[in-house]
Amino acid sequence: MRSGSPLSFKALILAAVVACPLIAVNAQSQASVGTSIYSPKSSRSTDFGAQLGLSLKQISYGSASAYDNGSLQQVETEITLSKQGTFFSNANLILGTFSLENSFYFALPEAYGGYGSKENSVSVGRKIENYSISDQFFNFGLVHPTFSNDNINFRANGLTGLSFHHHEGSFGFNVAYNPIFIPNQGPQVKVEDGQVNSTNRWATVPPEKVRLGDENREIVYAVRDYKVTDVVNNPGYIANVFFGENKARPFLMATYGRKPINEIALSRDTFADIATFRGNVILNPHVLYHQIYAADVNLDSQNLKFTISYLGDQPENIQAQGLETMQTLSPLSIVSAYVGYDLNASLGRKMEVYIAASNITGGEIRDLNSSGQGGEINFASSRTLFKRPVKTGAKGELFYIQNRPFSADVNFTYDQQLKGSLLSAAINYAITKTVNLNASVDVLGVENESISSSENNFLQQNKANDRVMAGVDYVF
Repeated sequence: MRSGSPLSFKALILAAVVACPLIAVNAQSQASVGTSIYSPKSSRSTDFGAQLGLSLKQISYGSASAYDNGSLQQVETEITLSKQGTFFSNANLILGTFSLENSFYFALPEAYGGYGSKENSVSVGRKIENYSISDQFFNFGLVHPTFSNDNINFRANGLTGLSFHHHEGSFGFNVAYNPIFIPNQGPQVKVEDGQVNSTNRWATVPPEKVRLGDENREIVYAVRDYKVTDVVNNPGYIANVFFGENKARPFLMATYGRKPINEIALSRDTFADIATFRGNVILNPHVLYHQIYAADVNLDSQNLKFTISYLGDQPENIQAQGLETMQTLSPLSIVSAYVGYDLNASLGRKMEVYIAASNITGGEIRDLNSSGQGGEINFASSRTLFKRPVKTGAKGELFYIQNRPFSADVNFTYDQQLKGSLLSAAINYAITKTVNLNASVDVLGVENESISSSENNFLQQNKANDRVMAGVDYVF
């Protein structure tokens, strides 16, 4: 694509999915922050369900940014259609926008149909499966792609293809072939008029200037032409086996797959224009593959839930061509533990407390040339937002007002290596069956500026993005 043309996201994804960023400092997976939406499907019936949700929010940041004055609004609608029975289906469509230019987004987390029973079934389409508890809870995005406007709150997106499911007694397995690849969706970024632009303060863009001689000169960006099919037509497969009567939390679960990495990798051709004294960068997107490995052990006893989880991968990197540099990914190895306790029996209302920790090794990103040497500039340094996060939280019903619950969800994440933290708290009250009032706050911070700056991490980059949100939800 020539310089001056917009980077259209339709060249990266299907029409049902937008906002997949090509350029991000945390260029691969999302880590342990905010919330993750994942709901195992209930038993089959013959019911048909349709639900329309509308959400209106006012967002106030602690400071202005280059994109907004610190105050903006968000409107989002969610449509869910489902059918249960021998023939079953589910579709979930999200549409939304902020009060900023070029901020419209939409996603399709699930859209599938299937046939079968509780014991044996086959489904076709985009579907979220239970492949790794660690991947779901910490939002790593190694197995399922993710959708996020801020890298704090995430939604899991399903894999797209044909899958077969079996579960009888205490044994089950899932096998899937996914001929269509749809990557992660994050804060929107585009290349237009030679610049990488965004109206989202959570998006990370590369430097606008380069040092040429004794002066800083403008960098002109462009994206090389490529086809939609070059991205979408990248098949993968995944297999999962589990032991236990509870499909959502089996005693033992193991997963293996070979599939495209959910984040697009970049190669770049960089050169200086002597006539205009400007730097030029031509970006070229690539779909890299990796093998993924996951294993969970769940030891639950009455109100106590305990999980030990392993999640790792082996990327299949490609070598840079000619004078280009290519993003090269190191393997990830993640060990996680989760302990949760249900207080419903002792309090007489829904309430759960939990603590979880994860140790992440590997996952570095380096821009290497055809000789295997690194350059002075890396577009990204890490595949994860965190390195050694510890997350603790509580969620449930605090009290009742006119027989309706006043609920809260509070969680605190601290990274032992990056020496930074994220506090997220949300409250909700259903004033009627269809109307909910809600408010939330997110606070980010770092202890040591020099340590955090050297890591070039998510907390350091967004420490000025503390915010308060308030809104109302309608469900029809």
